[in-house]
Amino acid sequence: MNLSIGDNKNRKKRDEKTEELLVNRLMLLFVAAIVAVVALLAIKKNGMFAMASFIMNVLPWAILISGLLLAGAAALFIYRRVKHIDDSMKVFSSGVLLFVAAMLFLLFSTYEFVNRTSDGFSVTIAAIIIVTALCFIFSFYSRDFFRYSLFTAVGAALLYYSRGSVDFASGASRAVVTVLAALLAAAVIVFMLVLRSNGGKISLGGKTITVMARNHKYYPFFIGAGSLLCALAFSAICSSLSIYALFAFAAVYLIIAIIYTVRMI
Repeated sequence: MNLSIGDNKNRKKRDEKTEELLVNRLMLLFVAAIVAVVALLAIKKNGMFAMASFIMNVLPWAILISGLLLAGAAALFIYRRVKHIDDSMKVFSSGVLLFVAAMLFLLFSTYEFVNRTSDGFSVTIAAIIIVTALCFIFSFYSRDFFRYSLFTAVGAALLYYSRGSVDFASGASRAVVTVLAALLAAAVIVFMLVLRSNGGKISLGGKTITVMARNHKYYPFFIGAGSLLCALAFSAICSSLSIYALFAFAAVYLIIAIIYTVRMI
């Protein structure tokens, strides 16, 4: 009996420490995201073109340094996994450092390409907000909702770039993006049907992997994939009103997010 009580206390302490750790990480992430968004908004203003020019001059060095940081973080992550060193309870664990280095490298390496367009800054700011939201969802929501959120983010990006108003998108490239989005939606529907028929499990290399637990829901993926296909069809028919298809797709996600949030309370 004493051992059981002691285990419960230790488990409660671990839960409290884990929650505190998650909150600290998210606070740092929110601060970093706010700083990045404010900096991008400041650069976008007419009086900050000198800063934008400075960034373009130091961009190759930023890409090089962030690439070296990414390689070092990846090496540290692999080393600690091979040596079975558990640093998950540290604020700056090897996994967190790898994630931060990857995001910095991605931001710097795509900065010039993304900001060639008139909406480049807006896309970058949206990407920062989405990544921050995904980290929050991963920390506090169920894994099925996180996967649905990730699918929605990718689907929304493809839907956005399938629109005719994007600067660098030619007719052929828009068609390719539209086909990719449709294939993504179809693949999600098929994959979820297979998972549901197999009790949420798949077999790979003779091993059974549980992808969806018993309490996980399949309907968000079916609804999300169906709404993405409808949005793509609407955009193809009424290209001038394609932005409303994107809003409708986002509205479907918000409704499902509210349902999940209410279930958590």
